[in-house]
Amino acid sequence: MGNQMFQYAFARRIQLRLGVPLRLDVSILLDPKPPAGYIKRAYNLDLFQLRPEFHVSPRLLQVLYAPNKYRWSQYVRQLAQRGYPVYEEQDFSVNQTLLDAPPDNVIYRGYWQSERYFQDIAETIRKDFTFRQPILPRSTALARELRQRDSVCLNVRRTDLLQSPTHNVTDKNYFENCLRRMKELRPAARFYLFSDDLDWCREAFGARPDVAIVEHEHAGPQFGNYLHLMHLCEHFIIPNSTFAWWAAWLGEQKSSIIMAPERWFGTDQYDYRDVVPERWLKMPN
Repeated sequence: MGNQMFQYAFARRIQLRLGVPLRLDVSILLDPKPPAGYIKRAYNLDLFQLRPEFHVSPRLLQVLYAPNKYRWSQYVRQLAQRGYPVYEEQDFSVNQTLLDAPPDNVIYRGYWQSERYFQDIAETIRKDFTFRQPILPRSTALARELRQRDSVCLNVRRTDLLQSPTHNVTDKNYFENCLRRMKELRPAARFYLFSDDLDWCREAFGARPDVAIVEHEHAGPQFGNYLHLMHLCEHFIIPNSTFAWWAAWLGEQKSSIIMAPERWFGTDQYDYRDVVPERWLKMPN
């Protein structure tokens, strides 16, 4: 979800800059036989009130993909992009050319993970990412609690990131350092822990009286209710996760303290200096 939100926000800014239509290419998301090394993901932007156009109708793509053969899938993806040049993102640093004079009538392919790509239309993006559905009824009491002063969203991402040395960059020490620093800055802070690995979190932090673990009964479809709840907090401690990044960005207030890992990747192969906004606290990891 977080990656798709970055891709949409980037494209929305390009659209407004050029004054042209915006269409999403979801051919790889609907492909039952995606390329090797690609982690299969669902289309998640329908959690928000935006109503995008599609480069090729999702219904038509589902019909074309019906044979469920790898080579046929490759052909369908190529057919979906036929006739359009593809502009490929080269690295994670912001390309100033795309802010000043982006090329028109192309397919943009990349992650575009930086606020700098859309900070001048921030209010438009916040409006586009208004949630389509209200908070789940079972979560309304928790939502009221999260809106209180000095609530801290503590997000721990583990399951899929543990499989990749490039992404596995936060551990218990990182989170404990963040908890300690947040307590120094906000002594009354209460932490609400959201995670994909609650068993590990219970063992690591469950004994702390100032930590409340948010169970998966509050996750909702595609973890959309989780994101909705997370962004209601005043402060944020996040891992190197775009899902958590967006919770912090959407929920940020003037009073917010947001802590993110100093090293976004476990390698210096990528220039990730533009991923975390300068105003957020970069914590050692």
